[in-house]
Amino acid sequence: MQKSKSRYNNESTFVFQKKHLNLFSVLAVLMMGGIFLALSASAAEDWPFDVSESDQAALDSDMTVDAMAPAANQPPTVTELESDKSSPQEVGSTIKWTARAEDPEKEPLSYLFQVKGPYTQGAWKTMADWSSDKSFIWDTDSYPAGDYEIKVQVADQSMGEAEKIAYFRLAETEPSPQVIPEEVNVVPVEEQTSNPDETPYQEQTIVPQEQAPQNQAPILSSLLPDIESPQQTGSTVTWGLLRLKTPRAILLSSSSP
Repeated sequence: MQKSKSRYNNESTFVFQKKHLNLFSVLAVLMMGGIFLALSASAAEDWPFDVSESDQAALDSDMTVDAMAPAANQPPTVTELESDKSSPQEVGSTIKWTARAEDPEKEPLSYLFQVKGPYTQGAWKTMADWSSDKSFIWDTDSYPAGDYEIKVQVADQSMGEAEKIAYFRLAETEPSPQVIPEEVNVVPVEEQTSNPDETPYQEQTIVPQEQAPQNQAPILSSLLPDIESPQQTGSTVTWGLLRLKTPRAILLSSSSP
């Protein structure tokens, strides 16, 4: 009888403890759920910090500025660096270098040209300082022969930079060939004694021409009529003219009144 009562008491105690354990578990779950909901609500309302209206306005302004800020600058790109004459060239040549570049923001570009080689003892030397001119003239008159590097640097207004290097060779000036004058042998020309057709050559004899005697004025020796004077009026008188140097006489006829 006592064993049965004791067993009943033990079973009652176990049932009571089991009920209390289940109730405690339910309360624990409810408490955890309440705490989770309270934390979520506090986080939504910025709890436990209070934000004033001025602070909220400043925060909103910062967010607006960040949204309106421009994108970061993109540097330019050098597409070409070329010379008007191909390498190699003789020392003393004049070479024109031209660079071509592009900028994504279409900003104005500035160019800087430098050269390095035996003339500069391996250091970069500025040939054309920063300017908008995209080309420069390289006068190599005082440069020694050797391998050279030509560099261009390009910058935009936002300080974005790019560069490109080209290589060029200067060669020694080739000496001009010497012209040796040919010796000219002078062959004496023999006197020609015959014609090319082997016909015997005959000297032409020049016969002197007799000169005509110098003209001399005639000399009158006499002037005679054919009839003696006096004669009657109306008579015809013939006068005779005789030249001493001529074998004949010239007769002149005249009528006397």
